[in-house]
Amino acid sequence: MVISRLERQQKPRLEIETAAKLARVFKWTLDQFCGLADAPAIPEAPPVQRYSPLDEPMPPWLHDGLPTSTEQMRLAAYIHVWYTRGATYKTMAESLNTWQAPSRRTDKRWTPDLVSTARYRYGPIRPGKKALRAFLKAYGPAAEAPPRAPVPRLPEEDYGGARTRSPRHAHAAAGRGSERPPG
Repeated sequence: MVISRLERQQKPRLEIETAAKLARVFKWTLDQFCGLADAPAIPEAPPVQRYSPLDEPMPPWLHDGLPTSTEQMRLAAYIHVWYTRGATYKTMAESLNTWQAPSRRTDKRWTPDLVSTARYRYGPIRPGKKALRAFLKAYGPAAEAPPRAPVPRLPEEDYGGARTRSPRHAHAAAGRGSERPPG
């Protein structure tokens, strides 16, 4: 439809404005964009450095293999985290083989297909971001983090007979005095 309108001279300006806007994005002139003038060379993209799980130490629970479903679910969470960090299934399989983590195959070797299958087989049951976050919280690397040290309690102060932590609670506690007549 656009070509037919262009040929009939109904909307010639629309296409030229669009081409000019696109040329500005590339910082070219309209002549360069249309091929009427030499265009500058397009720079090469820098090589992408992929993430590799071997850069990190082997998870301690992986030493014994995958004897229970909990370890399988942990592995699925780790695979998902590694994938989001940029690791390929091939590098994950190489890492698991280097760590000598046994797979469910008879030769106990990991392949990219097996890593991909483990990610979805033992991953979250329900689809969606909320279920994935809950799954990663329960089984991912953050689940192994040592618990935080308890926050020290502030010293309690005496405000008008009420033992509270701040003066804003003193008025509420003042009305509930302990001086009641017996009986």
